[in-house]
Amino acid sequence: MHPNKNTIAGNRIPISEKPPKHLTKVAAEVWRDTLKKVSSAGYQIDALDTEAFTAFCSAAATIRDCDALIEKDGLCVDGGREGVKRHPAASVKNSALTQLRAYASSLGLTASSRARLPAEFQPEEENEFAQFDEEPKEISRQKNLESTLESLRKYQPEVLAAFVAEHGREPNIEDMS
Repeated sequence: MHPNKNTIAGNRIPISEKPPKHLTKVAAEVWRDTLKKVSSAGYQIDALDTEAFTAFCSAAATIRDCDALIEKDGLCVDGGREGVKRHPAASVKNSALTQLRAYASSLGLTASSRARLPAEFQPEEENEFAQFDEEPKEISRQKNLESTLESLRKYQPEVLAAFVAEHGREPNIEDMS
C-alpha cells in the first residue's frame, strides 16, 4: 500500500502490507484482505496501529474459526450430564465479535467511525464540477483581506495603526502571502 494523506489515525507512516509472522493463516488472510479494502476506499492504517490491527485480524479469524466449528457441530452440542447445550464456540464468537467491533471502531473501519474523522482524513472525492464550486483564489484572498482588516479596525485598531505607521499604508493582498 502506498502512503496516502487520508490516514485513519493521523500518523503518515502506513502499516506493512505483510502480516506479522505470529498470525494464524486465517488472521493473515484477514490482514491482507482488509488492507486491500481500506486502500481501495482511499484510506490507510498507520504503523502505530499495528497492534490494534493485529488484534482486529485475530478477532476476525476467531469468528471465522467459530463459524466453521458451529457449522460442523451445530449450534447445540451434547453437554454430557448437562444435556444439550449451546456450542462453546458460540460464546467465544460473541466475545470475539465484541473485540472486533471495538477494534474496527478505533481503527476507523466502520462507517460511523469514519464519519467522525476530521475532514483532512476523509478521502478526496472526484467532482467534475468542483471548478464551479470554488471562488477564484484572488477573490477568496481579497475577501479574506477585507475580513481581516475589518476585524483589525474593530477589535485591534492599535495593531492596524502600528502597521500603517511602519509601512505608510494599510495591508494589502501581497502582505498576506
